[in-house]
Amino acid sequence: TTKDNLKEAEKIMLNEIYNSNKMSQEDLSHAKNFLKAEFVYEMAEPIKLADLLSQVDYADNINIFNNYIEDIEKINLKDIKRVVRKYFNKNYIKVIIGK
Repeated sequence: TTKDNLKEAEKIMLNEIYNSNKMSQEDLSHAKNFLKAEFVYEMAEPIKLADLLSQVDYADNINIFNNYIEDIEKINLKDIKRVVRKYFNKNYIKVIIGK
């Protein structure tokens, strides 16, 4: 793979990420519903619940789990656009090609 190909792959990837700024309210609702359902599902399985609880040591705050669904509900399209602009740019994105 040449440097030119890597640059082109990076350009394509960034264009796709920037297109996520076109996310609709309906897209956001679907994403929120997915995350909430996944969380509830994980809390219902003992092994997954144990895994989540083990993360409390790292999170240093069990309220992260207590408020998870409420925190998801607070996310809006403006938040998504802000995060995309801040973290998904050429300073943070690198293309890795594996074989």
